[in-house]
Amino acid sequence: MKRSMLGLGVLAGAGVMAAMGAGALGSGSGSQIQPQNEMGQRLAAGLKATEGCLGVDLAQWQSGKNTICAWFEDKEAVMRWYESDTHQGFMGAVGGKEGGNKPMEHVKTEGPIMVMATLSFNGPPAVEGSKIPFSQISIELFEPLPGGAHVNGRLAPEKFKVEHMRDLTQ
Repeated sequence: MKRSMLGLGVLAGAGVMAAMGAGALGSGSGSQIQPQNEMGQRLAAGLKATEGCLGVDLAQWQSGKNTICAWFEDKEAVMRWYESDTHQGFMGAVGGKEGGNKPMEHVKTEGPIMVMATLSFNGPPAVEGSKIPFSQISIELFEPLPGGAHVNGRLAPEKFKVEHMRDLTQ
């Protein structure tokens, strides 16, 4: 049974929290979140084991939001992750409603895709019955625009193709 992309982001965000081993989170709320490190490790390992996943990175923003970025070679690779046992297992913990769209229904690109899933834990839970007490979630998909430059490395993995990206490393 297909579920909305909400599941991807919820699980990714929970994995960010766990993999980062973060202590106090939130916008100065003082609330303590004790993430489950095993969950984050399983999520990151599952993403990395997905054929076509080019890299995974985790971040925490000054706002207290937590993000996991995963770079995929194409739409089919994102769908392999979406349909994987790891992702489907994590989706069961969400407790949200089915979405109206099919996953990736509106994605027309044939090239690489970056998925950013962002999650917050400050505030009341957004989904009643969820085993993951998030208050905000966002799942955003990006494709690279041609251009840009870098010196001694990039945010995206080297395998993530960006046309006309200039390497200024000397």
